[in-house]
Amino acid sequence: MKFFVENSRMARLINAYPWHNSSLGTIEVWPPELHNAVSTMLESRIPMYVAWGEEFIQFYNDAYVPILGAKGDDEIGKSTRETWPEIWPVIGPMFRKVLREGESFGFPGFNLFLERGSYTEETYFDFSYSPIRKIDRTIGGVFLSCLETTDRVLHERRMEMLANTLPVAFDSTAAGDFLKESHLQLSHNPKDLPYSLFIEYNIEKEAFSCLSKFGLSNSDPQIKGFLSAEGVHIIRNLSEEGVFESQKILKNGVQFDLKPWQEDPTFCYIIPYSYNHFKCRNYVLLGLSSRTSCNELYIQFFRLCGRYLQHQYEHWQMRKQEEKQLQAIQELSTKKDEFISVASHELKTPLTSAKAFLQIVARSTASMPQIEKFVSGALKQLDRLQKLTTDLLDISKINAGKLDYKITELNFADLLQEAVSNFQSTVTTHQIEVEQNQDAVIEGDSQRLEQVLNNLLSNAVKYSPQATKVVVSSSLIQNYLVVAVRDFGVGIPQDRIHLLFERFYRIEETAMHFQGMGLGLFIVSEILNRHKGRFWIESEQGKGSTFYFMLPVKGLQTVTQEVDAEDHYSNLHISISINKEKKFLYVNWLGFQNNESVRQGCLKMLDMLKKTGLTKVLNDNRSVLGTWSDAAEWVGKEWFPMMEAAGLKHFAWIYSNSTFSQLSAHKSVDILQGKVVTRLFNDGNEGEDWLLKV
Repeated sequence: MKFFVENSRMARLINAYPWHNSSLGTIEVWPPELHNAVSTMLESRIPMYVAWGEEFIQFYNDAYVPILGAKGDDEIGKSTRETWPEIWPVIGPMFRKVLREGESFGFPGFNLFLERGSYTEETYFDFSYSPIRKIDRTIGGVFLSCLETTDRVLHERRMEMLANTLPVAFDSTAAGDFLKESHLQLSHNPKDLPYSLFIEYNIEKEAFSCLSKFGLSNSDPQIKGFLSAEGVHIIRNLSEEGVFESQKILKNGVQFDLKPWQEDPTFCYIIPYSYNHFKCRNYVLLGLSSRTSCNELYIQFFRLCGRYLQHQYEHWQMRKQEEKQLQAIQELSTKKDEFISVASHELKTPLTSAKAFLQIVARSTASMPQIEKFVSGALKQLDRLQKLTTDLLDISKINAGKLDYKITELNFADLLQEAVSNFQSTVTTHQIEVEQNQDAVIEGDSQRLEQVLNNLLSNAVKYSPQATKVVVSSSLIQNYLVVAVRDFGVGIPQDRIHLLFERFYRIEETAMHFQGMGLGLFIVSEILNRHKGRFWIESEQGKGSTFYFMLPVKGLQTVTQEVDAEDHYSNLHISISINKEKKFLYVNWLGFQNNESVRQGCLKMLDMLKKTGLTKVLNDNRSVLGTWSDAAEWVGKEWFPMMEAAGLKHFAWIYSNSTFSQLSAHKSVDILQGKVVTRLFNDGNEGEDWLLKV
């Protein structure tokens, strides 16, 4: 008699099983609860399992059979503990608790190690154990429904490892460690990747080398210490990726250092890559777990690991080539600087002598106007040539780090007045007006600072041929002496201002009309940097330019009043407040900023953002003066990612009126790391409106 509808293989097996030889007896005498449980189980499309009585006699449906693996499908009628001895210490106590106390159990992603094939397999299941109650409320057995999630759990674990793989920064001083450090990023998941070799084959030299490795050790760290003769032959002739036995590829005696399981890894996956432009072939050898099969998802993981390593390899090769090119350029630059230095030195002596002879001739021809005119012209040209020679010599010294400074304590007002007087004596076309001359004691090299003033005044006169004056002023702002040299000349296009400090740079529109080599501002910038000062320009094309520089004042202490309340913070450089109604942080930067003030203010913004949980910032730079370029890179690369981690999503940046402050803002945004949405505005209301809409 067929007690169960034979619409599945397991139904037929259960009907045909010799139950009269078991402790359950024939099917006719089974309790109705067991009949119902087995019938429900057989009709289900998901894996189900019934264990009946104290012996836990087992039944299961067709969907459960794959879970048995190599155990086969003839386990019907046996005890659970007989079929699953390897996991009975784990599941046995739960089975007994369900049977004796009626307690249900359910676990997602439960890890079990099953003997379903020729190896112990790492598996995961979502399962539920519940009691099968008889009509008298006693418990007759255990009903189990389960779903194997091994592929999903392992895939998620592998993808998480790849997601947490951090890119390694290339350091030219430790270029040899770059690939090793990159490769080690894959070693944090030894359950799925117990060992790996990254092999390079040099086509020209016909030689293998081990670029990097992990999980393997041997007395010989070279590649010949890891690959067997057969392994070398296999890899040399390998054209397609595939699975290979570890014992064929690796040499006897190689030790496995990362062993999450008792068994050694028995297989590996090898992926070949070819690089004709690098004249080499690469092989990524990846060890397989000893407790899982090599299915398509596992192969996908290996391919992603290989792509990561190849990307790092390409980056490594390109950076090495760049280093070679930079080294060659540096050698050429050094030779050029040496030539300029020697040429400048050699030119100084004959120029000085020629000038002396011409000065003697000028004195002896004072009564001969025609000759005096030519001599005077020659002297002017010699002065120009001497200045160019001096600039070239300074450039070579700057590049070699040998520009001398004699630092003393001095009153800048005296230095400024003397420099202007000396320059005025050489110029008849313009009046140099000192609008304000602030007394201030600084530490610096008087000759070099006078050189700065001479270069700026010379530029102002040169590029304002239609004007008749140049205005100079100095004032104290915060802890700095700020000097301004203003002309009323041709001005500078806004998109060219940032290029003026480059050596030999001259604006195309003016280069043909004005003499010079474009060295003066570069030298000025270098001298001011050595004095811990800064330099910036404000200009409007057709209306003139103002060249500013600032120097720290000795002994000047500005009183900084700090306010640090729950919803507000302020000091000399910044004011931060929480706009609760509009749900953003309002930040107003004040006056001159430097690396220290920018970092301090930014970190205070970070602290307040964390405390408030806000996601928007209105960053107002309208009161910022000068430049803060020394902190711009830190803001873009380091601070913005910290703000993003604290919850920042939208950042409205209001421009300063200072061109160089705008350039610093652009630099930070251009190199911004992360996903913070940042927009720049000229108008504060527009920035606020944007924040309220997003």
